[in-house]
Amino acid sequence: IRSIRQEWSWGWLVGVGFIVAIILIGYQVLILTETITRPLFGIYLVYVYGLVFLAITVSINLAKKMSDTHMDLEKQLVQVKELSLKTIEQERKVKEEELSRKLLEADNQRKTKELEEARNLQLSMLPKSVPDVPDLEIAVYMKTASEVGGDYYDFKYDRNGTLIIAIGDATGHGMKAGTMVATIKGIFTAESTSTDVVTFLNKSNSIIRDMRLGNIYMAMLVAKIEKEKVTISSAGMPPALIYRSAINRVEEIKLQAIPLGGPADFTYPRRETSLSKGDTLLLMSDGFPELFNKQKEILDYSRAKVLFGSIGEKSASDTIKSLLKEVEIWKGEAKQEDDITFVVVKKK
Repeated sequence: IRSIRQEWSWGWLVGVGFIVAIILIGYQVLILTETITRPLFGIYLVYVYGLVFLAITVSINLAKKMSDTHMDLEKQLVQVKELSLKTIEQERKVKEEELSRKLLEADNQRKTKELEEARNLQLSMLPKSVPDVPDLEIAVYMKTASEVGGDYYDFKYDRNGTLIIAIGDATGHGMKAGTMVATIKGIFTAESTSTDVVTFLNKSNSIIRDMRLGNIYMAMLVAKIEKEKVTISSAGMPPALIYRSAINRVEEIKLQAIPLGGPADFTYPRRETSLSKGDTLLLMSDGFPELFNKQKEILDYSRAKVLFGSIGEKSASDTIKSLLKEVEIWKGEAKQEDDITFVVVKKK
């Protein structure tokens, strides 16, 4: 009865076999007890057919179960193969990703090492100390925005009292900027203190252009100090600022010109002025006036001039400390996007 009630299964066939066998066995009992004297078709051993029918139904049911089991096994085998293929593919992807990660790490380590070597080379080209000039206090600061920056500063000084200050800013960052810094360092080192600032920039412009370095340029400002006299020439650098102690005001020396590496026939401008006792000269790269805060607001040149005017009476080193404090206040948590360089000269 339970087998017959099974849905969508061949178990009912076994139940039918049992019913037929029981009926035929009962029929056999009736024949043996002579309740039935004349069996159908003259067959006296009818229970045998019932048992045979039961055996056939059980065999059919077992065959069906084995067939279903075989089909299930085939399906499971297909699933196992599919899972195996997926597992192999996943393992292959994992191995490829692991290999790519290791190659990327190796490449990053190589680039990091190269950048570190380039940075050390760039820093080695900067002066180890500032010149000790009578009646002048000199302080410098530079912070790059990346591993190898494009800012540069340098000094030339002779015992006759002539001081030449160079401050530059190569386009971009990284190895290309470092190449430009190395180039201008070599040119500046080869010059003497007797050189004229405009002549130096014109010469540098021709050399850099002839080197064909591509779209790499060098903004540069050169200031020549001879006692109280100051001669300034600029190639695309921010204005030089002079704090005049006597009148407590900031004078801006703005010379418009193109960076080095431009047209050969360009003549760079010049401005002559003087430094009196207590005056302070500030030379800077554009990383300070063009500094952005978290709200993407620029500090701008006018605010930089006002900030310098409020601290111009301080010593050269204290002036830089105050400027750096203003940098941190303005920048906040924002990322430094460009190199920041200060050269401060105060007349004692």
